[in-house]
Amino acid sequence: MDMERRDINSVIEGIEVSVKKLVADKHNLQHNLKKKDEEIESLKTQIKDLTLEIDRLKRDKQINNLTNIITNNSNDFDTKVLINDLLKKINRSISIISKDDGQ
Repeated sequence: MDMERRDINSVIEGIEVSVKKLVADKHNLQHNLKKKDEEIESLKTQIKDLTLEIDRLKRDKQINNLTNIITNNSNDFDTKVLINDLLKKINRSISIISKDDGQ
């Protein structure tokens, strides 16, 4: 009987140790998950900021191109390319607006 009781106690102690280890592992994983979620949010913010910066730089480039056209500092080819690009963007905008109005 004593031997069985010791075996049962040993098994129970082993289970308790395993449960405590699992609880600690779960806590560590939750902590790591929280840190990773914070990193993801930070990266999303950085992506948003970089996207805004890219858009700003594209607008600045367009303004510079238009300025060059106005001051006649570009050749005819550059002018045609810029005008075609602007027309494509206008057409895309009109298409998007038309789709939104139709829904």
